[in-house]
Amino acid sequence: MIEHVPALNVALLFISGLFCLIFPIALLIVWKIKNRSAKLIAALAGAVTFFAWALCLEQALHMVMLPLVQGSAVLYTIYGALAAGVFEETGRFVTYKLFLRKTTAEGNPADAVMYGIGHGGIEAVMLLSVNLLTYGMIAVMINAGMGETILGAMMASVPEEQTALAQAQLESYFLNEPIFYILGSVERVLAITLHIMLSVTVFAAAHDKKLLWLFPASILAHALFDTPVALYQVGVCPMWLMYALLVVFLIAMLPVTIKLYKKLKAEYNN
Repeated sequence: MIEHVPALNVALLFISGLFCLIFPIALLIVWKIKNRSAKLIAALAGAVTFFAWALCLEQALHMVMLPLVQGSAVLYTIYGALAAGVFEETGRFVTYKLFLRKTTAEGNPADAVMYGIGHGGIEAVMLLSVNLLTYGMIAVMINAGMGETILGAMMASVPEEQTALAQAQLESYFLNEPIFYILGSVERVLAITLHIMLSVTVFAAAHDKKLLWLFPASILAHALFDTPVALYQVGVCPMWLMYALLVVFLIAMLPVTIKLYKKLKAEYNN
């Protein structure tokens, strides 16, 4: 049973959790100020699409597929990378074509960036910020001498045969190296950047039939980005290499996305 969580870890849980909450909100505000023509409804659509396609539909498929592929690092990596790409990019495309038809027809790429902030931002809040802040509060209670009560309540819902594993995971989470909590925030910044880029490319595919090929290309790009993450999860890729590959991928994709954005913006202004 965990009796004390280092003060630095407690602080970083709250700092990282607040960062993952504040960063996308600040990004949204700054982008809206700099691009007054960008529609806030696009950000809301991005957030709703992530919830529907990634947290509901994709997770439903995971319940069926993950038990089948978890025994193989190769199958797990292929499935994990492709599932995220297919569901999230298809969700983007469907939302652009059905629910943001007028916005997509207008062709303002600033709306695509707004959509990407909404999509990536709600992911950061729901998948990381909420967890970090929750665990931060639990850590405070542990240090206040309420550890046995709070951890006992958490373990009450865990099957007896999994109790030891769950306790080990909690201990690892609370007593990890401080860099662990910082890297979580870094990973979210990278993910939001990816979502903004892919939101622009899928927007272009939905706006212009001649650029429809960018839709499957976006699925492939998303899958490639997630491949190092999946390899890390199965223990094949070290953490430092995973982050290096993610940064290299985004740097390679950045000039292509900027060129496409400028092309769409010029057409919209004309």
